[in-house]
Amino acid sequence: MDNNANRSALYRLFHSAKGWLLSAITLGASAFPCISHAIVGGIDAADGRFPFMTTIQFKASGATPLERHGCGASLISPTWVLTAAHCLVNTEPSQIEVIVGATQLSHTQQGQTVAVKTIVSHPKFEQALVYDIALLQLERAVTGVAPMHRVASAQRLEDSEKTMIAAGWGDTALPASADRLQQASMPRISDAECTAFIPSLNSQTSFCIGVLAAGGPFPSNGDSGGPVFINQPGTGFIQVGVVSQSVVIVRLSNPEVAQFVSDTLKSGGGWESNLMLVIAYLMGLW
Repeated sequence: MDNNANRSALYRLFHSAKGWLLSAITLGASAFPCISHAIVGGIDAADGRFPFMTTIQFKASGATPLERHGCGASLISPTWVLTAAHCLVNTEPSQIEVIVGATQLSHTQQGQTVAVKTIVSHPKFEQALVYDIALLQLERAVTGVAPMHRVASAQRLEDSEKTMIAAGWGDTALPASADRLQQASMPRISDAECTAFIPSLNSQTSFCIGVLAAGGPFPSNGDSGGPVFINQPGTGFIQVGVVSQSVVIVRLSNPEVAQFVSDTLKSGGGWESNLMLVIAYLMGLW
């Protein structure tokens, strides 16, 4: 398959997924608790390989962790989880919980299940999926798990690295969801090539990864909110992005995204901090 055919195939796949996603946001979480994206063309992850990996569980969606899985996420401190804002539209903390550190969702003894105290979405998040990032404050600290490192805003490692890692429990072959955590190394798609099939791409807030061919690997249906990261010698895993819509990844190095995450962690996520974020946005301070 030539490059034009590859691009056309992925374009159709992306817009099909995007249509479902925007429909879910419009209709509300009561109709579709979470339309998300996952790993096509990945391989099984070993137990304990990515202990920071988190599944957001929608309690009303089923009786088992596999049925309740809605979106991916990452543990970035003992009491905070990072994910995509669109996963949580019209969602209250009492409607969800997280499981941190599991590899196979059918193994109910794996991981730590923790209730969610607060949901904080970026004040500039739009239903068009700009600034598609959110934080979940947990009711208690996760123990025995090293949180994920985050890229510094000045580094922009996503622009210098040729390949990155994505992981999640989403579809491995559409439309079958994965019980076992999947991982895949994916190449960085240039902004120019990504914009060719996603004209609305904002390269200041997002970048693209994946293989422009049938079979991937690329993020697909089931893992929005999951981390995109690199393995840096001497440091370990460093998260550079959050899966937003198919191949589109939110840049954690974007100054406004990095500031939002930093400020929320410092403030503790209370209503006062949320109000200050909104006031700052309305006053043009963001």
